[in-house]
Amino acid sequence: MVTAMVWAGPGVSGQDAGAAPTTGRARILSPEIVKAVIQELPRYAPPAPAKAAPEPPADEGKDSSPGVLHLPKLTVKERSPTLPSNFELLTPRGRLELALKTHPGLRIGNFFGMNNGIALAMQAEERKLEQKAALTDTVRRTTRDNSPEGKKLMRLINDAFRGPNNDWATSGGPMK
Repeated sequence: MVTAMVWAGPGVSGQDAGAAPTTGRARILSPEIVKAVIQELPRYAPPAPAKAAPEPPADEGKDSSPGVLHLPKLTVKERSPTLPSNFELLTPRGRLELALKTHPGLRIGNFFGMNNGIALAMQAEERKLEQKAALTDTVRRTTRDNSPEGKKLMRLINDAFRGPNNDWATSGGPMK
């Protein structure tokens, strides 16, 4: 029967069995055979939705055994979307103006905008340091104890934020 359906092709999917095929090849099965196969197929009946039995609420006052711990009911809500900061709303020109306003010494001798790149790099470094400080502060607030896990987490944060050693640049070079 499946073989007959394969040979019938698009005629089984609801097209008129007597219509000419659109591909130009001749139909192998007659319309009577296609109708007979379709009549023999079982009718589709969608499955009934499974009804889940509601769980009985746990009694908070009664313990079924001494080893069972009953936790209070907790409701989790979706966090509201955060609004972009004022800095994120600035255009590139506005960010440059803010960088030059923050570091006014870079405006002196700023011929043809030669100090603009330095101002933007300084601004990016300051924002990166602010984000690191905010994350470190969050970790410190969440790990209030002096447990080994808390110490390990703080050490990992410090290692992740440790930058390259630039002491050689300010001490007169690598060799004195």
